[in-house]
Amino acid sequence: MSDLDREAIRARADAATKGPWFADDTDLKVNTEDGRALVVVATVLLSDEDTRENYPQASADAEFIAAVRDDVAALLDELDRVSRELETMREVARGNKEHVGFLTRELERLQSPSGGHAASWDMKVTTLDAKNEEG
Repeated sequence: MSDLDREAIRARADAATKGPWFADDTDLKVNTEDGRALVVVATVLLSDEDTRENYPQASADAEFIAAVRDDVAALLDELDRVSRELETMREVARGNKEHVGFLTRELERLQSPSGGHAASWDMKVTTLDAKNEEG
């Protein structure tokens, strides 16, 4: 999901009435922010032969819709938190990659016959080994 999509979703969520939203039987209702009105936003209509008792899905649907306003905001907040954490991890990984690259180049330099002190180190080790064998 791109940042543009998240921004649009957050804008829609922020523009919606803050609520609280709630399901009352098969009605979806919201209290206005000033508390002066209770608005029925939607009603799950049942056919003549269906009743709430034999179609409990209507109440479950209304409760789901009522929770969406807060759930979307919470999910967007969590997505933002995880995105920030991921970016931090990427920065650390880039730093580690640069450090590993430096260490690899340094090791290669030290191991090369013409670079660093590898040749003199090998000579010292050989000299010490020879002295240990003598005595």
